[in-house]
Amino acid sequence: LHRALLKVARKALMFWRTIHYRPGGGCTLIVENEHGHILLVRHSYCEPETWMLPAGRMRRREWPAEAASRELREEVECDLSDAMLLEFEDASYWGRQHRTYIVGGVTRMPPRADKREIEEAEFFPLSMLPETVSEPTLARLERWRLRNSLTIPVPPFIRYEYLVALYAEEGQQPRGPRALA
Repeated sequence: LHRALLKVARKALMFWRTIHYRPGGGCTLIVENEHGHILLVRHSYCEPETWMLPAGRMRRREWPAEAASRELREEVECDLSDAMLLEFEDASYWGRQHRTYIVGGVTRMPPRADKREIEEAEFFPLSMLPETVSEPTLARLERWRLRNSLTIPVPPFIRYEYLVALYAEEGQQPRGPRALA
């Protein structure tokens, strides 16, 4: 019953937001474990067969790292350490403009899905992601991988594409400790 109500509530919320516009904000988490594997989740209310990065809405006056820590605790009962704002992206969905902050961090705890909102939560190596990973998740993970391959730290307000283009102009290859072969 709660899953059916979540689906109905989501559709009602989408309709409501198309009528009453207010810019919103959210956070998406790229969480690693001690082995460098990435946490992915499957939601019960939207595309339940698709794996995605954990994400959630930011409350008023809440910082992205705070929202990320709260959402991770609520969704998979893990604590987030070393939280760092990686970047942000602006998009339009659910009938409104939305800014999503991408927050990276580490957890040393095994994830436990709440079985209401989150069906399943699991760590995956980047080289062995499930076939049903969402396109936005793949794009975010690729940007994260490229960002980590650069030899200098990248502030979140500088897009990684700019730095990759700058490296290419100078004939250099991005490299770093987390670069994939």
